[in-house]
Amino acid sequence: MLWNELNTKEQIENFLKLYDNFLDSFIVKFWYDSGNYVCRADPYKASQYNKHDLTIRFERMEYAPCAVEIKFEGIKRFSYFPYEDLSDILFAKIVKNDKYIYWTMWEDFDPNNEEHLNYNDFTLIEAKKASWRSVDNPILKIKYFYYTVRSKLYKMLKIRNIL
Repeated sequence: MLWNELNTKEQIENFLKLYDNFLDSFIVKFWYDSGNYVCRADPYKASQYNKHDLTIRFERMEYAPCAVEIKFEGIKRFSYFPYEDLSDILFAKIVKNDKYIYWTMWEDFDPNNEEHLNYNDFTLIEAKKASWRSVDNPILKIKYFYYTVRSKLYKMLKIRNIL
């Protein structure tokens, strides 16, 4: 699966339109890669690459695409505050300034506003770059197609009084 860059305003807008600003999506999992490791052959050797990559998997009931992963490279800040009573995302956005790209659920967030960048009580990812890919399961695609066709066929037959 190929990664699609999120470098330009147009690429970001197209992705947000495709994924409907994360409406009714869920964060399924996070995974963080520091790039560091300890050599198994010689425990006194270790490497520090300071990679700092965060990948997030989002899923939703809608299809096209149903599941996506976003990889944030060169993480500078990551704060996550899950809702107590609500597990789905009602809105999220990706914005960019001259230095970084941001993902947040704060609709009014402005990356060029220093005050906003100093707040620490909202969900925010700040990274050097980001890319995304669809990770839809082919079986889910078949099920979605089957239920969509079945539903449309049922409605058509119902309208024509065949059922």
